[in-house]
Amino acid sequence: MIYYLTWQEDDWLDEIIDRFPGMNALVPNGKSLQVIRQAKAAGEVTRMVIVVNVGQEPEETKQFLDMLAADGDLASYPLFLVGGAPDVKSEWQESYPQADVVAIDCHPFEFDYDAVLSRMEQRLEEQR
Repeated sequence: MIYYLTWQEDDWLDEIIDRFPGMNALVPNGKSLQVIRQAKAAGEVTRMVIVVNVGQEPEETKQFLDMLAADGDLASYPLFLVGGAPDVKSEWQESYPQADVVAIDCHPFEFDYDAVLSRMEQRLEEQR
């Protein structure tokens, strides 16, 4: 399962839906973490990659990521941080070293979304 957490619809959401039609999009907050925990506890989800758009609402997003990091179980799953500007990529990486931080440093039409989505898919498959 791909969980994509974002504050609003964006290019990443479109790309992820195209590649992973069964994905689940949520708002990055405590209630969403509870939804993910419940799906896992019920056995509905056995493999997952968590993708968080850090380009919007950075303070609230940091609060969410801190809650995620504090959850011993969910924090063990692959984490991708997308949507951040190139000039803050290193800050996100320092704050969340377990994450794969992706910043688009070219026009979005030129960006190789497929390469990143392939890495997500690979991280999901590694959990088999």
